[in-house]
Amino acid sequence: MDGYTAARKIRQELRLDVPIIATTAHAFAGEREKCISYGMNDYISKPIKEDELFSLIVRYAPQGRPNKGKPVPTQPADDAPEGFDRQYILDISKGKPEVLREMAALFATQSAKELELMEKALQSNNFGEAAVAAHSMKSTAAYMGFAHSLGEVLKKLELEARSSSPDGAALQALLEQVKKMREEAAVFLEGEFSGGDDNG
Repeated sequence: MDGYTAARKIRQELRLDVPIIATTAHAFAGEREKCISYGMNDYISKPIKEDELFSLIVRYAPQGRPNKGKPVPTQPADDAPEGFDRQYILDISKGKPEVLREMAALFATQSAKELELMEKALQSNNFGEAAVAAHSMKSTAAYMGFAHSLGEVLKKLELEARSSSPDGAALQALLEQVKKMREEAAVFLEGEFSGGDDNG
């Protein structure tokens, strides 16, 4: 049984939501989309770099937490974007300021790359690549506590891009919404967790 078949069985037969990261000896253009189509979360090409692997593990491991429902009620911040799950990121970071700063920085850089890929793909009507970018950015949003806000919009965009007849106008409207929400999230996280409390 190869990795693709194993991933499909885990998702469709066992119905498990455990993170699956493929390791491949090549990095062909459509490899990531193929992995995701079989139910994997992501892939990394060989030779594997330790920092890249760690980043993927940190990014996807939180998705396995038991609480899959609505965001846990927390003390609200006046400027927090709607749907922000503060308790979630405090839980996975153990409340450590240095970890929160790293998470905020990772969100800023990763989401910017994914947004750029998604926008370019939509401009060239490459809906498959747009769906892959949306799927990836959805995980990035969930990683920072935005699964029920930005993540939901990205889910809609991914589904529309994967439909048999993608609606260009609808995709553009969703893209603009993603841009706005991503910017709000990045600005909030920068102010909230990337401050000067180096001795926290």
